[in-house]
Amino acid sequence: MPEKKVIYTEVVPKSTRLGAEIKQVSDDTDIDRPEDEVICTDCADEPVDLSEIENYEDPNAEPETVVMAPGVLDELPVFPGCEKVDKSKRFDCFNKMMNRHVRRVFRYPQADLDRGSQGKVYVNFRINEHGIVDQIQYQGRGTTESLDKEAYRIISKLPKMKPAKKGGKSVRVTYSIPIVFQSPQ
Repeated sequence: MPEKKVIYTEVVPKSTRLGAEIKQVSDDTDIDRPEDEVICTDCADEPVDLSEIENYEDPNAEPETVVMAPGVLDELPVFPGCEKVDKSKRFDCFNKMMNRHVRRVFRYPQADLDRGSQGKVYVNFRINEHGIVDQIQYQGRGTTESLDKEAYRIISKLPKMKPAKKGGKSVRVTYSIPIVFQSPQ
């Protein structure tokens, strides 16, 4: 069996507290110290405020939420089907695809058709940092509860999108759309 070589090195503390007396003692000298005392040879005297560190990213921080508008974001969310559209025209493509989605998914509730109910529902929602629609809120103007729920259902069926980017990071964006219900009668 080959002989193992053991190398001993001396560990030198990186820093000491200012004003602390340093005494060199032999290895077998007992040092009086409370058992629960923690020794840190590499610690600053005061806690460091991590927010002051340039480019520090808190791993527990919530992503930023931005109102969706051209010029505010580096990249707008990309609706499926708009991936190959020039970046300068993506907002228009997003709106076009949103309107197409509303028309395709829209179902006028039969009871509201029979009564001739109509009105406008303002829907606000968020496209999160993963491109998923969440936090859907709605407020109807002159509508019935079933029309409000239909507006919610339409938006809840939106597909997953490529998330918006700001500063190279995925961010949440809020978007608002009015859905107008007009009885065909």
